[in-house]
Amino acid sequence: MCDMRELTKAVVSSSWALSLFGARQMADAFSSDSSRDSSGGVARSMDAVATEVTSRLSGRVRHLYDLGDNAQRGMVDITSAALRFNVTDAIRPSIDVAQPFVEGLGLVTPRRDWLIDWQELRNKIDIFDLVQNVENRVDARPDTPIAELVDRAYGLGDFHALWAVEGLGHYFAQQSLNQTDSPQSLLADPVSLGLPGKSVTMLSAGIGLAFAERLLDGLSPQSPPEEFARVVQRFVELCRANTTSGYTGAALESLGLVTRTFQTKLLLAVDRAILSTGNKELLGYFWHGAGRGIYFSRENFLPLPCCGIRWDSVANEAPHETGRRNIIAGVAWAVTLVNMRTPQVMNKLLRRRSIVDREGFANGVGSSIVMRSDTTPDAHFLRSYCQGIGSQTSPPALWSSLVQQPCADAIERYHPVLKQRNRLGEVFRFQSLSGLSRV
Repeated sequence: MCDMRELTKAVVSSSWALSLFGARQMADAFSSDSSRDSSGGVARSMDAVATEVTSRLSGRVRHLYDLGDNAQRGMVDITSAALRFNVTDAIRPSIDVAQPFVEGLGLVTPRRDWLIDWQELRNKIDIFDLVQNVENRVDARPDTPIAELVDRAYGLGDFHALWAVEGLGHYFAQQSLNQTDSPQSLLADPVSLGLPGKSVTMLSAGIGLAFAERLLDGLSPQSPPEEFARVVQRFVELCRANTTSGYTGAALESLGLVTRTFQTKLLLAVDRAILSTGNKELLGYFWHGAGRGIYFSRENFLPLPCCGIRWDSVANEAPHETGRRNIIAGVAWAVTLVNMRTPQVMNKLLRRRSIVDREGFANGVGSSIVMRSDTTPDAHFLRSYCQGIGSQTSPPALWSSLVQQPCADAIERYHPVLKQRNRLGEVFRFQSLSGLSRV
């Protein structure tokens, strides 16, 4: 018995040492661009160790190792692409290869949330792939009318149409920016372009993405405050000049999304530039977009307990109450829309009971449903998501107050009124939907 105990301790100790060695090697390999020259040698050394170890395995143990190794290598491909935000069709084979192994783990692991985490990751990747590569998905050409491209986007199905339309707005604006630094009236008159009214909200959000990307690209943390102020002013001018009345907010929110997702070091400098203008509405849109960006950010892309969003502290990224409230609403917006076909993801979130600002969270859920109701009004999954599975497995009071009731109000009360009054762009920031509908 004593020998077995000592053997067990030795195995644990050696496993820990190997884990630390692996962690150190991974840190060295990914710490900087200069490490690329040495990473090949590290990889060869690690492969040599793995070969030596696996040569001693046989039978079922070796088969299990091969399954796990294939799955892990697939996950590395997925994670690497996700962290670079270069999600393309090239990683889909890795997802498909790993799927049976993940499902098998779900049958034996005591933490059944593993399957839900995996599905959430697939949802994120699916959407990133669609927005980034929409021109390939709809066979876009520079001379193809935008109305025809939008029609093709809706042909992808209700769930994907929302993201495809946003991607087309981005594509449409990029094509214009390649011709002129001052595009005008891109979406100022959607009717003359033959665009369906339901596409205008997310097309506006998409063109905001393109404007924000182009303007922020010229900034650095060392840029003077007046340069940040100039960029903010120019961004607002472009959004107002290229959107139709009532939809400008959808474009303005994209500034926060792009900043937090791709230019995080500029976040507070852009915030200060907005504050210097006194534009409180823009401040709300900016931090709402930043909340969406947090959900897709590098550090939060993997929906695992070690790497997921810390709801108790995420709002602290903003230096003021307006920002904190809009961050929570923005993250909730993203969680809802990305996982609308899999309410288990929201259910898992509510079971962890880690949401501090419930009013902001409920607002994000309700506002996203208003937008989804307008963009794909016939989506069969919309009402089923609102009912979901939460009343059965989440704390019923939480599901009712944070999901079910905001959903019902958004569909039945707020969306019809806001559409009629041409104010749908205003749901892209935190504010009372009830008050907005009464104004």
